[in-house]
Amino acid sequence: MSQVNQKRIAVNTILLYGRMLLVMLVGFYTVNVIRDALGDSDIGIYGLIGSTVAMFSFLSNSMAGASQRYFAFELGRGNEERMKNIYSLITTLFIIIVVVLVVVIEIFGYLWLIKVANIPDGRMEAAKWVFHCAVLSFAFTLLATPLRAVTIAHENMKLFAYMSILEVMLNLMVAIAISHISADRLIFYAWLMILSPVITTLLYYAYCRKHYNECRYSFYWNKNLAKEIVGYTGWNMFGSFASVCRSQGLNMIINGYPGGVLLNSARSYAYKVYSALTQLIDSFYTATKPQIIKSYSGGEHKEMLKLINQSSKFSFYLAFLITLPLLLETPYVLEFWLKDNLPEKTVIFTRLMLINSLLDLFTYPISTGVQATGKVKWYQIFVGGTLLLIVPAAICIKRFTSLPVEYVFYASICISVLAHIGRLYFAKSILSLSIGLYLKKVILPVVGVSVAAAIVPTYLAFSIEMGLQRFLIVGTVCVVSTAISVWCLGMTTSERQSIINLINRLIHKNDKDRK
Repeated sequence: MSQVNQKRIAVNTILLYGRMLLVMLVGFYTVNVIRDALGDSDIGIYGLIGSTVAMFSFLSNSMAGASQRYFAFELGRGNEERMKNIYSLITTLFIIIVVVLVVVIEIFGYLWLIKVANIPDGRMEAAKWVFHCAVLSFAFTLLATPLRAVTIAHENMKLFAYMSILEVMLNLMVAIAISHISADRLIFYAWLMILSPVITTLLYYAYCRKHYNECRYSFYWNKNLAKEIVGYTGWNMFGSFASVCRSQGLNMIINGYPGGVLLNSARSYAYKVYSALTQLIDSFYTATKPQIIKSYSGGEHKEMLKLINQSSKFSFYLAFLITLPLLLETPYVLEFWLKDNLPEKTVIFTRLMLINSLLDLFTYPISTGVQATGKVKWYQIFVGGTLLLIVPAAICIKRFTSLPVEYVFYASICISVLAHIGRLYFAKSILSLSIGLYLKKVILPVVGVSVAAAIVPTYLAFSIEMGLQRFLIVGTVCVVSTAISVWCLGMTTSERQSIINLINRLIHKNDKDRK
């Protein structure tokens, strides 16, 4: 990989990392405002219905992956005319998908809501309004997908960051607004939450149309190209469906345990923390994904494999820097964030989902490399089929055992490990990825850093009484111990030298600017 590309990845990562921290802080505060306005029961209803609609997001996720792959691939080749055709064709496909999905969700999702869902007495009418509004919001989010894909393919991370910040600020304004409404706040909240996807979609459209020549939609249809994209998307769709079932399907299964929507509420709070960490991971991969695809399309196979290994390792370090103190201080963080009367199981749900997110982050670089080749059929069949096992496993745990609900999350963690073993096998076959080198360059450093960094903070967490003082001490020690462990155990000599050179260049640049 050229120095220019490495520099671009570093700059984009820093930008998106900063964006993520701001989005995370505002998002956490927003959840607190919403909890005060709605209460745990209504939050559980909103989260349950949102999961029902999100079950269909496997279509948008798979199409988003296809869009990013084709846009980045053609940019790597410098084929602008084909970019225009692909944009118009993909937009046409998305319009068709939106129409079909809205009809399907409204029919089958609505039947599930009124016949199966465990909704508290007196709240079904509000739940219906939430459902219809969630479908409408989902439709606008889908329509923005090709525009986001173009933005990411062009590596315009500033726009991506600004739009994410705008989105969370709009959500915060909605949360504050419903606090001053005397009518049914859940219904008003559902209606106002439509504003965010509508506004961001329109802004994405205006910007992309002005700055990117390919974003001039005109009806275009090429049977062979459409067949190629749909075929590529079809197998990715299976993998996306499996991921959505694991994530959102579990929420529906949890709803059947004693506690119903209150368990959904606990899972919603845990999922918010999980989502924040996932956004951190996405921030790094959003910066590296186009480079992986462009490296493949440009014939730089060795550089692509190097970037896959490096991004797997360093994304873990970035995530672990935040996850370690959260794991050790979960009860205090949740009590500080959500105040009193936490729903039962919130702490254990949060910890298990954080661990699961750390395991999941290894999937992104390998998946991107496989998608760049277009050879996704058997990869998605195996990985998606493995991830789908969580649904029958969760049902069996609920129906045939007396184990508590958190064992559903334990099963999810085990299945995530099994799925990643399968990913490595297919990466070896499709990408010629050396599993031995991957274990040496990625897994061993990650395990060493995790163990070394956790020793002192864990001892302190068990030695000091819970409170603000322990949180500050443990958090500080976590950052320091992780940084030292990464520098000493988690990096090669050349990687350390690259960082030193980068720091020196920044210092010299600042000195020149002062002069």
